[in-house]
Amino acid sequence: MASQQHLCCTSFDYSSVFRSSILLFSVGNFILATGPSQTHAFDQDSAFKCLRTVARHHGKSLSIQSLRLKNKSGDDQTSLRNIAETAEQFGFRARCVQMDLATLTKNAPFPCIIKWNGHGFVVVTAVVQNQIAIGVEKDTVTVSAGEFCKNWLQNGQAEGAVLLLEATPEFYNDPGEEDEKQTGSYAWLYGYIRKHPKLIRQLGVAILVGTILKLLPPFLTQSIVDVGINNSNMDFIYLILFAQLMLMVGRNSLEAIRGWLLLHVSTRVGISLLTDFIAKVMRLPMAFFNEKSLGDVMQRVEDQKRIETFLSTQLSAILFSLVNIVIYTAIFAIYDGVIFSIFLGSTLLYLGWISLFMGKRRDLDAKRFEMAAEERDKLVQIMQGMPDIKLANAEMPRRWDWELLRAKLFRQQMKSLSLSQTQQIGGLIINETKNILITFLSAKAVLDGHLSLGAMLAVQQMLGQTNSPIEQLVNYMQQWQDAKLSMERLNEVHQMQDEEPQAQQKIHHLPEEKNLVLRKISFKYPRTNTKVLRDINLYIPEGKTTAIIGSSGSGKTTLLKMLLKYHQPTSGETLIGNTDLRNISSHTWRKKCGVVAADGFVFSDTFLQNIAMGDENVDFERVKLAARVANLHEYIESLPMGYYTTIGKEYNGLSLGQKQRLLIARAVYKDPEYLFLDEGTNALDTQNQNQIMHNLREYFKGKTMVVVAHRLSTIRHADQIVVIEKGSIVEKGTHEELIALQGRYFELLTSQLEMAS
Repeated sequence: MASQQHLCCTSFDYSSVFRSSILLFSVGNFILATGPSQTHAFDQDSAFKCLRTVARHHGKSLSIQSLRLKNKSGDDQTSLRNIAETAEQFGFRARCVQMDLATLTKNAPFPCIIKWNGHGFVVVTAVVQNQIAIGVEKDTVTVSAGEFCKNWLQNGQAEGAVLLLEATPEFYNDPGEEDEKQTGSYAWLYGYIRKHPKLIRQLGVAILVGTILKLLPPFLTQSIVDVGINNSNMDFIYLILFAQLMLMVGRNSLEAIRGWLLLHVSTRVGISLLTDFIAKVMRLPMAFFNEKSLGDVMQRVEDQKRIETFLSTQLSAILFSLVNIVIYTAIFAIYDGVIFSIFLGSTLLYLGWISLFMGKRRDLDAKRFEMAAEERDKLVQIMQGMPDIKLANAEMPRRWDWELLRAKLFRQQMKSLSLSQTQQIGGLIINETKNILITFLSAKAVLDGHLSLGAMLAVQQMLGQTNSPIEQLVNYMQQWQDAKLSMERLNEVHQMQDEEPQAQQKIHHLPEEKNLVLRKISFKYPRTNTKVLRDINLYIPEGKTTAIIGSSGSGKTTLLKMLLKYHQPTSGETLIGNTDLRNISSHTWRKKCGVVAADGFVFSDTFLQNIAMGDENVDFERVKLAARVANLHEYIESLPMGYYTTIGKEYNGLSLGQKQRLLIARAVYKDPEYLFLDEGTNALDTQNQNQIMHNLREYFKGKTMVVVAHRLSTIRHADQIVVIEKGSIVEKGTHEELIALQGRYFELLTSQLEMAS
């Protein structure tokens, strides 16, 4: 693998480097409009999509998740360098160079990646005369040299940065990456379907018998004409009529049975898909919920419904259609070779015509998904933020923002509709032309004596019966593509690594020594270069109260979340006694922790269930004790239904202070060994705060408490006070020691006293 020294942006003689590199980059959700004004919209995975496309060009598929796991840097000013660092971990040789436009157009190996307008990435794919082709997703647009320089070169500089990549033998020799195309394969869906073998066998029998029954009517029609009518045999006609009635009853009965079986299969598979998806989401680390919007997750839930619809309408239809087409094609061959050739050729032409648009349909659906997720997320924000919207008189601007997204989604849907209409019109022309030709040829064959009149009617009836299977086959192709895209999106989540993979051996008990020790802990969020925590060394003694204070944004809450294993440190280690916290099961650790956060969630349920959340065998006396500690018991008892009173959605009817006391009661009910309060009393009045903090100190005497607060009155009784500024510990000690020191703690205390006065 190339050394890191190759990553710096320098001027060099690159003409001999990457001579054979032919790369194709894409940018995720990048919208480019040529002309003076341009609009850009990037998703956070755009750089990953670029690298994934490069890898695919070289014959290997990399998942977004694998790229995300190996990405250690941010996507900001040094993003080209960060892309290069990630690329080298997969076996690419990366070089970031500076060059002017003339050098780029004459000597640079195309395609190459550049930074565009300071916002994201585009790829130069070719230079034709004075026009420069830029790759965006799978599309390419051309811009003039002037427009190109305006967006590539910053601050009037003569040279701009260009990233060149070359696949090394190490890239080709590494078998560790899974082909992403497999995420939406038949095998993935088959894994769910095969769980119901009895229903599948019954469905197969119903399809086979139904196909046989559907094949008989054309031959009965031929017999009526050639035998019954030609021989004036009325008894034979009655017999055929009775047979047709029986076939009709049999076909409809089988159709009802087939529909019932499909309903059971599709419903069971659909429930399994959704249940597995929700279960998987709950096993993911908190980083997933920080990166994915609610609209994105809910849109993937909608994908499950698309798959269920596909199973209920297309699973048996495709088998039924294929069997019918194959058998009818063979029968046409028996009747007349020319009719057979026309039927087979037109059917293949019809399917080929539909297949021409499949790639475009895929692109449109992917863009529709992104827009629909964004639109849904915007709508959720409007509903949740309605009080603030009304207070700010911002109803119209917020509505306009949503309407703009809705309009974009509408235009995207119009593109899909236009494409679908083009497919349907072309297919209809091909199909109708086939019917006319076969009708003409069969009539001519009767006149020429090659076919009987009954055989001609049978051909016409079979022709009518094949139209439906062919249309079903075409519809299946489209529905399968839609379902496949949905499965890929669902399986993208399934491929993400669990917070605690089952293969990892974790410790399921806490050590006897329960002091918390942080050694040289540093942390930065994904896709950022700024450290939120810097070389934190901290000893949190067992059975004592440790308070953490500091300015807003100093890293207090992040430190607390790291202790709760929401995040893993970028460097350093956290110990419980002598055991690394990473080696202890998250479930075991959190079971021993009580947490009160300022943004804690109250469910639309009873007070009883909110306090005893997660406990299947609720201890009512313990619930009341927890409520008393939180100064909430009297309020709950004053309600008509007491602890069985249901709290409305978004905890309607509760003040912020009551909500916070409910969260405190929940933490107390858990009776944890460790209690973490993150601004857990900031919404309380002074009297309630002092009383509750006194209750907590008494209740948790001998247990470990970690308190994050802005109000210094909350933590003055702590055994240890830690002052954090800009991610680093600047002071430690008791209240008296820090006052005597007259440092940062003293400044914060003085400031609060001045504000109070």
